[in-house]
Amino acid sequence: MILALVALNQPFTIWLMRGSSSMCRDELYEAAEIDGCNGLAGVLRVALPVVRPGLWVTALFSLLLAYNEFLFALVLTGADTKTLPVAIAEYGGEDINYWSLSAAAAIVSCCRSWCS
Repeated sequence: MILALVALNQPFTIWLMRGSSSMCRDELYEAAEIDGCNGLAGVLRVALPVVRPGLWVTALFSLLLAYNEFLFALVLTGADTKTLPVAIAEYGGEDINYWSLSAAAAIVSCCRSWCS
């Protein structure tokens, strides 16, 4: 399941990170070398702060794309192994009386994933 989601989301994440990493010009690395940074320190102290907003956006979009792939999770998982959205949908799908419980489970799972 993880390999399928990575294969589907990888082109989008590469495209997003390419746009944000293009802001790191060679002049930044040269200025870091003049100031006495070696290669690793230049990446950590110069490039990472420049790329950090794009990295956060890419991570957020990858998380949302992976979470919303309900159809792939429904098709590729078995009876004993299910992702959380598939399990919630199967729990509340039989009877209309359980829709409130499945909606509550979806809200709790979303709140728990955002708070942790």
